[in-house]
Amino acid sequence: MSALANEVMTSGKVQPSKIILINSANCQYAEFDLSDSLHLVALNNRGKTSIINTLQFLYIDNYKEINLGYSLDATWKHYFPALGSYILFELNTLTGRKVFGLAATGLGNQPEKFILSGGYEVSDFILQTDAAMTPKKPDTLFLDISTKLVSRNLESKHHHALLRPFMAKQNPTGLGLIGDTQNYRLFKRLFRQLLQLKGITIKDLKMQIEQVNHAQMEKQQKINVQREFSEPYERVK
Repeated sequence: MSALANEVMTSGKVQPSKIILINSANCQYAEFDLSDSLHLVALNNRGKTSIINTLQFLYIDNYKEINLGYSLDATWKHYFPALGSYILFELNTLTGRKVFGLAATGLGNQPEKFILSGGYEVSDFILQTDAAMTPKKPDTLFLDISTKLVSRNLESKHHHALLRPFMAKQNPTGLGLIGDTQNYRLFKRLFRQLLQLKGITIKDLKMQIEQVNHAQMEKQQKINVQREFSEPYERVK
């Protein structure tokens, strides 16, 4: 196991460490470090909400369930306006750093999901000269990074599996970003509402958190009554 994996296991920091936007959401290039508190400060209509909403692409496995305030066609045009548009997430996982990404496949088309081993490298995605930064098109990109490419064209079920905990036999590529819970649908709904800060009341939030916690408590706190109480009962008698 790598030194980073040991560090992650010790610190418990299994989490996204960076968001990178390349030719996406009106950003030519933007990189955000998530390893500590992050504050976005800008005038209205400069893209703060668009940047925050990119987290839906990571945590929500089904395109039909994301809600970015646009139709899906408008969403693809905003976030993936051309070949060479990418949204990337560098992740700390129990098996080292990985990059989960989405690549444009054509104007108005839904993007392709892929995952790479290792940390994010600018040179993997951008041809950089003194004059300009040119994003690589997918055909060139995937050829250049073939040795790092773990998988591509991920479907919803594979995306969901990536989010679940790492298990050597049952889920060897798990990123461990959500708990292994049956309440993933509830998590997605709550996550969308919290990101958008609308359509949710304190009562709704309390109820949804209680539902998630209740399910976890039921799952984890089952008691074997016979084992726990038979011997004390015999002693009392």
